[in-house]
Amino acid sequence: GVLQSSEGGLDNVVVNNGSSLGLPNTTTVRPEMTIMHNTTGFHVLPSYLAEYTRAKLQTKSGQNGADYGLSSHPLPLTARKSLQLKAILSLFAALFLLIPFCYIPATFVIFIVKERAVKAKHLQLV
Repeated sequence: GVLQSSEGGLDNVVVNNGSSLGLPNTTTVRPEMTIMHNTTGFHVLPSYLAEYTRAKLQTKSGQNGADYGLSSHPLPLTARKSLQLKAILSLFAALFLLIPFCYIPATFVIFIVKERAVKAKHLQLV
């Protein structure tokens, strides 16, 4: 048979396998949960599990002030990932420098183009 503790559905479930030799043969089964989350935020899953554990701790202890802490320290970048990140940052730095510098000579060319369009030099020479 299956015996479940009286405190709630989140507790351990004890399954009695009914041994034919009369020996106690029980298995403790922990409840499973499936968490669907966005994998681009690496901090999301540990944060959720910390909040879940804090809520469970408050329920079990009966104290609303019971707290549970979490520290998350990401692993360092691999050499390849670090190189990729540096390459992308270098590309953006180059674009952010080159595009504004294209406007500097363009401001001087505007006068020459306008002068040619209205033929101001021709009027001065004639």
